Amino acid sequence: MDWGPTVLVSGMVGFQATKHLRFSLEGFNLLDREDDDIAYYYASRLPGEPAEGIEDVHFHPMEKPSVRLTATWTFCQRPIREPSPAGRHQTEDD
Repeated sequence: MDWGPTVLVSGMVGFQATKHLRFSLEGFNLLDREDDDIAYYYASRLPGEPAEGIEDVHFHPMEKPSVRLTATWTFCQRPIREPSPAGRHQTEDD
């Protein structure tokens, strides 16, 4: 097993189709890396193993290359208001 660094390439492109509609395309693990997403070293116990367990590396493999297409609809486009100063309530007139 190689416990060195991993290079993972993912990306996203998108465009605003209308005032309310946005499309995005995301790609994950574009280089098809076959590596561990994360690895832990700890004691665990399977049936038939000693009660104190066996110390070993437990890992989660990286996801296979995949894509996701997203359509986002924004219902209202009100500007975000700045938070009011401490101790002062904000009103509609602010």
